[in-house]
Amino acid sequence: MDDTGNIQEGKRADLLTSPTSPLETAWSAGRMSAVIAGGHLMLASDLDAAIERQQAWFRGAFARLTSRWLTQFAVARLARHFVP
Repeated sequence: MDDTGNIQEGKRADLLTSPTSPLETAWSAGRMSAVIAGGHLMLASDLDAAIERQQAWFRGAFARLTSRWLTQFAVARLARHFVP
């Protein structure tokens, strides 16, 4: 891949920032402070907040009802293959 390995014009700009090297054995994604992807800077705190918003949506009443209906539909469909 000729467009990786350096930070300069014309190279891929996707990278992450961290106070420590991600190559260290004790490093985890929680140590990340920001990501640059597609030319956009995203702070880890903003990414965490976006993840929390998505998770909260799945904890809502609509998601619970939808997932219950989808589960019932899937189980009924499976049951038709096993019950004559």
